Amino acid sequence: MLRRYRPSPSMGVALVALFVALGGSAYAATGGNFVLGSSNAANKTTGLTGSPATGAALSVTNSTAKQPAAAFTVQGRTAPFTVSSKGKVANLNADSLDGIDSTGFVQGNGQAYGASLDYPADSSGTDHVVTVAPGFMALDLYCSAPSASATAGFGNISAQPANLFYALDVGATPQQGFFDIPAGNPNWAGFNLGSGDAGSGMLDLSMQGGPGGQEITTVRVAGKYRSATTDCHFQVQAVTTNS
Repeated sequence: MLRRYRPSPSMGVALVALFVALGGSAYAATGGNFVLGSSNAANKTTGLTGSPATGAALSVTNSTAKQPAAAFTVQGRTAPFTVSSKGKVANLNADSLDGIDSTGFVQGNGQAYGASLDYPADSSGTDHVVTVAPGFMALDLYCSAPSASATAGFGNISAQPANLFYALDVGATPQQGFFDIPAGNPNWAGFNLGSGDAGSGMLDLSMQGGPGGQEITTVRVAGKYRSATTDCHFQVQAVTTNS
């Protein structure tokens, strides 16, 4: 009688592995070996711990020109990788910071100023001088109780004359204008940014002057009088550049 040949379980596994290998592809899953040149999948973290005397524990090199050495793919806006150190990585360039391109930051010889300021209301409207560009431009912020208003002024504190353009957005009637400011003249022309709890105003300034007339400062001031707490809140942002 003819007997039917039945391969052993181990022989079956070997045959399947041989079939896959001859097919030109391989697939490693959780618990299996990592197969180079093929797709690998796992539902647990794959770790590598090394202690080389010098150099990295893992090095990946792509010898094909203009092709990356590694790629990271995630779902949605999840960070593609994490790091455990704040150390600077040489030659690592960032295209944007919090979605802002590099052109949105101060370039070259410049400086930036930003502040959130609160001042109590009083009957005299005490002056609070804030220097937004040292040696060039200052703001005068005050909070007046009788008029219940948050007010901002500006001044040229340099030894050179300056030109200033302003745009005020308060209520339904925006204003704009131009000033020639002599050297060292604070010229605290006040702009009402907000009265009572009716809302806040916005003042945009752009002043050019300083040594050689090359310094430019742009300022945005937001202000609001808060009757509930009888004080004024100001937000100030300024950028100074040298053209």
